[in-house]
Amino acid sequence: MDWQELNTLGDQLRSIGHRRRELAEQIYSEVQEGDQQESRELYQELSTLSDAAIDLMKQQKKMFEDKINHLS
Repeated sequence: MDWQELNTLGDQLRSIGHRRRELAEQIYSEVQEGDQQESRELYQELSTLSDAAIDLMKQQKKMFEDKINHLS
């Protein structure tokens, strides 16, 4: 297991998390203003980022599983 790779994954997840929060706030604001088109576009970006975060978490989880399984 490569510590640098784990750090990189963690940094990427943090970055995505910050962007997702920004998007959630923007979506909420656009919905309050009644702008369906903008809120849908922002939601699509949020959805894409969520999928990317899930993929990164799966990678991270697999790295730990592989390492733990090799301890036995």
